[in-house]
Amino acid sequence: MDRVRAFVASSPQVPVSGFLLPDTALRTVTALQGLLARKTLKDLLKTVHARSAAATDSADRLRMQIAVNALLDVEPDKLEQILTRPELIAWIAVAKASDAPTVDHKGADPLAHRLLFVLAPEVLAARLDTVPPPIRIQADTDGRLAVPRMGLLCTHVSDTGWWELSFSGNDLVVSDGTTPIIMDAQSDHVVPLQRIADGPFVVPRASAWLDAFGADSAALTPASEIEVGQFVDYFTEGAELLASHWPPAWAETAAVIEQLVPVRSQGLTPYNFSVHAFRGLIASTPRPGPMAAQILVHETGHNLMSTIIDLLPLCTNPDTRVISPVVNQERALPAVFHGCFSFGREVHLTQLLLEAGVEPVATTDMDKYLKDRTDTVREALNVLTDTADLLPAGTAIVEEVARVLAKVEGSSAL
Repeated sequence: MDRVRAFVASSPQVPVSGFLLPDTALRTVTALQGLLARKTLKDLLKTVHARSAAATDSADRLRMQIAVNALLDVEPDKLEQILTRPELIAWIAVAKASDAPTVDHKGADPLAHRLLFVLAPEVLAARLDTVPPPIRIQADTDGRLAVPRMGLLCTHVSDTGWWELSFSGNDLVVSDGTTPIIMDAQSDHVVPLQRIADGPFVVPRASAWLDAFGADSAALTPASEIEVGQFVDYFTEGAELLASHWPPAWAETAAVIEQLVPVRSQGLTPYNFSVHAFRGLIASTPRPGPMAAQILVHETGHNLMSTIIDLLPLCTNPDTRVISPVVNQERALPAVFHGCFSFGREVHLTQLLLEAGVEPVATTDMDKYLKDRTDTVREALNVLTDTADLLPAGTAIVEEVARVLAKVEGSSAL
């Protein structure tokens, strides 16, 4: 436990500003990610301890023990990255939501299997005296199996809807009960996941885990193969626009977001979302380059705001409910912070794209879009200043959004 104590003790200072717009050095987001990692580790150890104590299957206890031991064998810099990934944070959220382990028809705890799967890269790299027990994982919604943390996709479709995974030396072997497949890019039926520049992996279909715990299934209507190709092209263009016109924003996205999940196209109608528990994941329809850039900035903002809310109180009255100007529905104040923060970032980006003369998407009016979004953010900001009993982090965010609006409203863009 000395390594755990040392890691927790090396926690970065809590940031007091720079939440909305990243600086070149990414000081604030780096601090937030470091703080989130330490929170995740403490939550993970407590949750695994409780779940192991309640487990009825010794193999499940061993699965969780091996996974945690392998994780704690990782160097601190890499450990920070692992502890801010979507599937691990989601595992904690799901495990904490159940009072006792649920068991499948074989008497096993699916979450014990899931934890070993999530930490498979660390298990493969660890110096283990014990061979991990095999694990059973539900296939992705298309029957295949993506392993984003390894950057790989098994393209074979499971006939059963499940995969049996085993650890053999340095290899992770998957099987649907027929042919074993080594998860290696050189293997038959395994390909590298596509990636957006040096940033997130594109996971072509939602995992059963995301489908079950992250969003309504209707929200994850799968994109076609053609749409996945469009998605990669559009979001690559969006990443290039960010890298050219707001480099710190792309660096921030690459640091915070691990996975992009394409969903069925709805034309130019915006349809994109993040899930609080799946930190580091964005789902979206394929949309042309400038819109993809806006989505990356907007949804990275939601991911960051989720982290801020986990770490820092924004106001003394978070349960107060108001009509949010963003969705024109009643919401608690943290939801208004979410909308104000994410759209405030999008307003800043849109102004940068207009000033750079970036060609807008046909049939869209980027100037009108900027004005409409600026008006919405202004209304949301007014709700926060009028209703929220702000604490220091909330005050800093409100002031930073106000500065963005003042710059836009004082420019010729409107």
